[in-house]
Amino acid sequence: MEAIADDQSRNDAQYLTTYVRNENPRLRTLTLSGDVRVELLGGDCEAPLIHKLSLLAAHARSAASSYYYALTVDGGAVQRIQELRAGNAC
Repeated sequence: MEAIADDQSRNDAQYLTTYVRNENPRLRTLTLSGDVRVELLGGDCEAPLIHKLSLLAAHARSAASSYYYALTVDGGAVQRIQELRAGNAC
């Protein structure tokens, strides 16, 4: 199982319904636009940007989460970050 090969514990991996591995070796650093929109699932749309970014970082670091992100980039700067969640198809 790929999750176990990527250092997930067997106990945690057995409950994953989806596992995504980013095999692209390119690492990119992008600037956030001054008016970046961050849309988190179940989040407070009126929360300060720093709070949204902190929550996004916590979700992204969570090994057991099924969150992933769609970024809209224009002119080399991130304009929008949309949090999505992978789930079962049925």
